[in-house]
Amino acid sequence: MDEQAYETYQAKVNSHYKKAYRYYHTSLVENNLLQAKSDPPYAPDQESQVLLDPLARVQADKKTNSYTYPARIQKKRPDPSLENSRKLVEHLASATTAGENIKIGVEVELISSINIDIRNFIEHNFTSAEQEYCRKAPSPQASFAGTRSAKESVFKGLGVSSKGAGAPLRDIEILSDDKGAPVVVVQYVYTRSFSLSYLAPHF
Repeated sequence: MDEQAYETYQAKVNSHYKKAYRYYHTSLVENNLLQAKSDPPYAPDQESQVLLDPLARVQADKKTNSYTYPARIQKKRPDPSLENSRKLVEHLASATTAGENIKIGVEVELISSINIDIRNFIEHNFTSAEQEYCRKAPSPQASFAGTRSAKESVFKGLGVSSKGAGAPLRDIEILSDDKGAPVVVVQYVYTRSFSLSYLAPHF
């Protein structure tokens, strides 16, 4: 972290500390440090949407001194750079199509969206061989992100609907051949391996 980034981070921490101290002091003076709630901050018809959306956030209502979810929870807007990359890769993939019956799967993800510190996530999505390969890469997080993207692209290429975070991605293994080109091995569904050499730059 460079000096400017550290100073920005330090300023945010100090700002949060001042707000927390002011809130704590006011709560002690007004004797309302503990506010028991009998109802959740969301309406009954919002329960499923709030609990299934990790991006849902409450809003502070200063008039009632409470927190509530907005009537309409805003969805996270797609990153323009991510969408542009996706379109570019899809265009390049379609240009290499050898026939009408061939399907090409394309998946683009932000490297920052892959948290390799969560052990359950890694164990659920990557085989032992993949973990060993990615851990030895110059950028393990980028390697894990590329491997996961390759797995998702296999779903699309085979015409199989992915189940998102619940998909059994360990059933799809991304290995390397003697020349270092990625090769897909699909367990239990298909026994044939597919060469994915065009994905090599992402690893």
